[in-house]
Amino acid sequence: MISMHNSVGGPRLGLQDDRLAVLCDSSIVRAIHAKLPLDVACDGNKLLAAAAVLARLFGRIESDYLAQLVKTHPEAIEGLSSLARSMSSGIHGLESHAEFYGSQVFIRQDYLVNMMQYLMQRGVSFPDTDIAYQPEFNHFGEMGIWVSPVRLTLDERTIVV
Repeated sequence: MISMHNSVGGPRLGLQDDRLAVLCDSSIVRAIHAKLPLDVACDGNKLLAAAAVLARLFGRIESDYLAQLVKTHPEAIEGLSSLARSMSSGIHGLESHAEFYGSQVFIRQDYLVNMMQYLMQRGVSFPDTDIAYQPEFNHFGEMGIWVSPVRLTLDERTIVV
């Protein structure tokens, strides 16, 4: 989909690749939006892509945490989702070049580390759990992580891969 607007940096033409978000459980969006005040909105595809990245990093993520992140740091959703969107418009010069293979997206470690550092400098706090991944390699031998679509568990609170 071609987008003419970037909510963080104003009008800008960029390719928005939502392949990962389309494969995620859409009930995640409803669960998060139900926890948000009426005056707070978040793009569903960006929310799903950010949830997938966080669930991959931490093993799972709570919907309450994600809703709080949307309310307090909407730029975190923008940044995390940009990691999983190839040729995305990114934020503040942090472009993403995600690679898709089947139903997974590969995010290079340097992009991931840069985005996490940027968000922490902006005051974003991440779950107190240890990061639950070992770096993996893509087909070119580059280090990073493979991110898969996520789903909401039956308790409607936990988002898992």
